[in-house]
This record gives sequence, structure tokens and C-alpha cells, in this order.
Amino acid sequence: MILAALLLWGSTGDHEILLSSTTFMSGSLLGYAYCGSLVAFEAAVYAMISDECMWLAIVVCLMIFSVPFIM
Repeated sequence: MILAALLLWGSTGDHEILLSSTTFMSGSLLGYAYCGSLVAFEAAVYAMISDECMWLAIVVCLMIFSVPFIM
């Protein structure tokens, strides 16, 4: 919600400084949102797989957590 508001506020401004600062802030918030969704996805996968096969759950967790470092 805050991210959308920042992007809308930055697009209506006439100054380049306003536009660049809101773009920077929204970019960092988008990165936090990406990491949060990645952690939530990993937790759900771990919860589903861990009862059946613990080693597979650990391997999948390591694969998911390595995505930000690969990118």
C-alpha cells in the first residue's frame, strides 16, 4: 500500500528530486516485499514437505534462500 502511494506521489510531482527520491524509496520497499514473500513461500513449502521427507525440505529451503544471492 505504501509502495503504491509512493509511486503515485512521485509521478505527480514536477521536480526531478521528488521523483528520484520516491523512486529510490519505492525500489527499496519493493525489495523488502520481495524478500518477505520469498520467506513466506519458503515457510509454506517447508511446512508441506517436512512431514514426508526432511532432507528434501532442507534442500528446497536452501534452494529458495539462494535465489536473492544468485540474482
